[in-house]
Formats: sequence, structure tokens, C-alpha cells
Amino acid sequence: MTTRFPEARTRARRAGARRGTRSAAVAVLSAAGLLAAASTAGAVPFASPDVMTVSPTEGPFLQGGVPNAKASLYPSAIQVAGQNGSIAGVTVTLNSVSHAWPADLDVLLVGPEGQQTMLMSDVCGRSSQALNAATFTFDDAAPAGLAPFDAQCVSGTYKPTNSTAGREAPSDSNAQDNLDFPAPEPFGAEYGAAFTQFIGANPNGTWQLFVTDDSENHGGTIAGWSIDITLSAAPPTTFTPPAATIRDTVVCNPLAPQRSGNNRPGRITLTERQARIDQRIFSAGVLRANAIDKWLADGIEGRDLCGGAFAAADFASSIRTGATGAQPQLAAPTPRPVVVPKLQNKPGVSFSTSRGQLLINRRIAVALKRRALALEARVNGRLTGGDVDDGVVAIGKLRQGLTVLQAPVGTKPASSKNVKGANVPLGRVGRDVATVRTSQQIAADGIRVLNRVRARLAAGLSGTNFQDGTIAYPNLEPALRRS
Repeated sequence: MTTRFPEARTRARRAGARRGTRSAAVAVLSAAGLLAAASTAGAVPFASPDVMTVSPTEGPFLQGGVPNAKASLYPSAIQVAGQNGSIAGVTVTLNSVSHAWPADLDVLLVGPEGQQTMLMSDVCGRSSQALNAATFTFDDAAPAGLAPFDAQCVSGTYKPTNSTAGREAPSDSNAQDNLDFPAPEPFGAEYGAAFTQFIGANPNGTWQLFVTDDSENHGGTIAGWSIDITLSAAPPTTFTPPAATIRDTVVCNPLAPQRSGNNRPGRITLTERQARIDQRIFSAGVLRANAIDKWLADGIEGRDLCGGAFAAADFASSIRTGATGAQPQLAAPTPRPVVVPKLQNKPGVSFSTSRGQLLINRRIAVALKRRALALEARVNGRLTGGDVDDGVVAIGKLRQGLTVLQAPVGTKPASSKNVKGANVPLGRVGRDVATVRTSQQIAADGIRVLNRVRARLAAGLSGTNFQDGTIAYPNLEPALRRS
């Protein structure tokens, strides 16, 4: 649903000489309305009879995943009707733009047939370069775009500018371009920064301005906007939108290298001391497996997931996904650590070197390796949305350019379980050094598998770790639960 400004007006004038087009006219359309972008929680928003208010975006900043604050008049619309011919040129003016942190502003123009131009995004600096009643006119013929991030902007005429130049290191939350227009969002291809899509099109219909503030704590106003359309006598052509791009990029942490090991322990003796050492090795492995099981049972959080973790195939069949022009910067995960408790000494416990004790040790070693292999198989493709906490799959956890179009209410699948791993034979057990050595080798193999699993969790999880079609409605953050 669009809102028609009561102040919207249209006037046409001959403009063939100015634009170099024969039998041309310029339609100037304006809409008076103000954006009050995200302001500090508790602060009084900008107010006037024409002000559009927006609720503050709550912190803390979640890289690539915080919902964008939108203007209360969203989108702001201008109706164009009764114009003959086709578009030969477009300029747009934003009047009296003020903002405490200008780089937070994302301003997108959408034409009647879905043409899109990002007028300004990630430009004009931070708090030290705050805007105060600056008026910007956007024209492809301007000599340059707006100043990039961390630079002051002044009133003038500029090319449309969608910039990430000069932003800080990705580890700085200020560097995150959290560009995901809230619903009703303008779906389409990547947002261009030129008016070329409009040339030759029909000027009549609804022109929309989508304005968001992509971070928290700072606010501002836009005191109205206008469109200046140069018309050509040539008949309009049908606009064909370019194909949207979905990038197959996943941002995880580097996978820590693992020692290969040579399965050749040092000198082994058939003594009580050796039996005690073996028990400690086996017990340490069991504690490691328990810690991984607990990590999974506690529920996978958003911070455990790689940036861009999920593709369309990872979502439940009831969830409809599609391409969007939004290309949020993906952030690497910061996973929870796998906390392995310290092994407790048990003084006074005696160990024997009987065949019965060595058989017990062998069975512990075999069980450890089997459990380790089961955990590895579970993490390497058998996880489900049931293992993931509710509300943690944000736009930054989707592939760049992918979004959720529709997500009817549904339930999560069951959590994954450890299934029996590859068979590990018990083998021969005697009262000899060979038996002790073989048990140690089996246990060492299991511990190496567990180390690989821990390294995978520390690097972050992505769709390859999950069964297809299991990320469900409850897993989605509220902004993506679109009915």
C-alpha cells in the first residue's frame, strides 16, 4: 500500500533545448514529508506536522543481522499520470537532509515498473560529519558522487552514490553495511547507482522512495523530495529488470589445522602405572565427547553460524525464498567455545594389569572412537533446524542476495541424534604390551576425530552441516517471518 502525499503536484514545461531532446517536456513532482530515522532510545523524535517517525533500532549491533529502521511513511510515494512519451532523463532532490550519522542512511528510488536506483548509501561520514539541512540533487550528469564514508558532505548536485569506500575493518561494527530494506521491501537485482534503468520507460505510475537507517542510536530528517523527469516524444519501451544476483559466498573462520599423529606411542610397559596413564587418556577423550554433545544440546546460536550460511535448499519447503537487491556484508561467526572440564584425579584407585582390566580399557577405547565418529557424521551434514535456537537466522545468515519472501507459521523438525558410527572392531586382547599399544592407538584415533569436530564448530557452521530443507519458521528472526 502506498501513501499519496496531499502536497504532491505535477507541472510540465518544455525542455527540449535544455536536455537536447526534441518535443520534450519536464515533469516536476514533489512530495513533502519528513523521515525521522532511528534515534537514541528514549530520545524525542523530530516533530512537525509533516514528520514521518521511525522507531529506534535497538542495540547491541548485530553484524549483518539487525533489522533496519524504516521511515513511518514507507515507502514515500509520488503519483505520475497523464504524461506522454518516454523518459529521457531523471533527477531527484532530497530537501533539507539532517542526520547525526549520515552513513547510516540508505535511500532507494523505485520507479513505476520496478526500476531501482540507490541514491545514497554508506556516504557522508559519521557523527563528526553530521548533516544539517543539506539539500542533495542526484543527476547522472553530475561530475562526482557524494563523499564516501568518513567524509563531510555539503549541499549540491551529485551522481547517485552507493559506496563502501573508506569503511573500517570488518571487525568494527561501524563497517557493517546492514543493507536489508524491511518489508515491504523492493525486491529486484542489486541496487544500481545510476538512472539508466529509467531511460526510455513510461513515466506514469507510482514512484517510491524507500528510506531506512541501517544502524542504531542516531536519527535525522528529510524534509521532502522531488523528481524532475525529462520527457522524450519517443514511445516508451517495456522495462525488463536485470536478473538478481545470489552469491554463493559463505564467511566462516579459518579451519584450524590438525596434527596427523603417527600412532606410534613411546615405550610401553605392562605395569599399573601404564594402566593408570591409559585410563586418563581414555577419560580425557570421553570428557571431550561429552562437551561436544553438550554444545549441540544447548542449541546452536546465531553467533555459531557462518555469514551467508544458508542457501534456498536449506529451508523448509513451506518457506518461499527469492532474490533481492540487498547485498548485506557478511560477518564471520564468533562461536561459543566447547568447554571441556578438567580431568579429576582419583587418588587411592588401584589399577591392575590383568587381562580383564585390559579388556575393559579396550572396550572404552573402542566406544570412544565410535562415539567420536558418530559426532563427526552428525556435524558433517546431519544437523537439523531442531538443533538451532529460535529466532537466530537473520538476513546475514542467508546467502548474499537471498531473502525470505514468505514464511507461514510452522514447527521445527526434531533435533539430530548421534547415530552409530563406523564399526570399530574390538580386536585381540591379551595380557601383553601389544594389547596396550593397540588400545592407545584406537583411543588416539578417536581423540583426533573429536579435535576435528571442535575445529569445525570453532570455524562456524553452514548449510553443508545441515540436512536440506530443515531450517524452519521458528529458526527465523522476526523480521524474516513474512506471512
